[in-house]
Amino acid sequence: MRRTLLSLFACLTLLCAVLVAGLSTASASPAGAAPRALVGSASATSVIKALYASWTTTFTQKWGPYGNCGVPVAQLDTASYAALNAYSASGGTGAYNNGSNCGRMITVAIGGTCINGDNSGGNVGKGFCVGGTVVNDAYTGATQTYQIADSCPDYNNWCWNDRYHLDLAQSSLGNFVKAGKVLTGLGASWNNRQVTWSYTSAPNYTGDIKIGFRKDAQRYWNSIVITHLKDGISTVQYLKDGVWRAATMSGQVGQLFTIGATVAGGSAFQIRAFDANGIPIKAGTSYKFSFPASLRRILHGGVHTGHLFPLASVRQDRFAV
Repeated sequence: MRRTLLSLFACLTLLCAVLVAGLSTASASPAGAAPRALVGSASATSVIKALYASWTTTFTQKWGPYGNCGVPVAQLDTASYAALNAYSASGGTGAYNNGSNCGRMITVAIGGTCINGDNSGGNVGKGFCVGGTVVNDAYTGATQTYQIADSCPDYNNWCWNDRYHLDLAQSSLGNFVKAGKVLTGLGASWNNRQVTWSYTSAPNYTGDIKIGFRKDAQRYWNSIVITHLKDGISTVQYLKDGVWRAATMSGQVGQLFTIGATVAGGSAFQIRAFDANGIPIKAGTSYKFSFPASLRRILHGGVHTGHLFPLASVRQDRFAV
């Protein structure tokens, strides 16, 4: 499925720049409209997780330099990544939610497949599985965890008419598990299947968020990328002159934010962040960091080599919620 990676507006906002790959451990609400929820399942903490249904496509294109969430493939926490729908004719905004669901993990469960019908064209208004029948097969019920790393902005039947449409990395289709067994052959049998899916916390999460600078960051334009998220990221704040201020997301690129220094024109920074549910990340940790000396030298020299620039050590402080 051919998809445009960035709109012209987003490209101009980002200056179509390459991200710094050197990240260092030192990030409002999910899609707002009522979900097409099939069931609700209570976890041990009595949190109800909505289960969404969609017809699902796959894509093979690798990004240059990154997907619409702002993170290159090599920096994702899993090789199984997906795109959420950007638009919806029925409600205006798809589950991508203008970037607010970037970096989140979802659990995808395989549903039925279409037989003896047209299920690949994607023409607007044509419908799904036209003239065919949806049936279950050996893959139905298999599951896999995916990371949201991109958006699906096509104006076709798949994206436009289905707010909760998913587009899955084709290379991940051999990783679905059923009854403890990894299934093979699903890629050849895909045929744009039905799935159900729900948001989940990153499984077996350890460590902390990672923060890095885009390689074209500069003294008065400090653009950072935040990765390794347990429950996504919705809001970033930075401390300047003793006051917490809202950072600006780069267009709808949900893991890129522009921040200010702690004092005007400085090279020291302090941020705090909130996950996709509006909960302070790491129980209210703030993160202090600065431009690495090597990055400062290159920036001041006006040369961008594309080398990796890890952050200096990050000091973590708690703040009151």
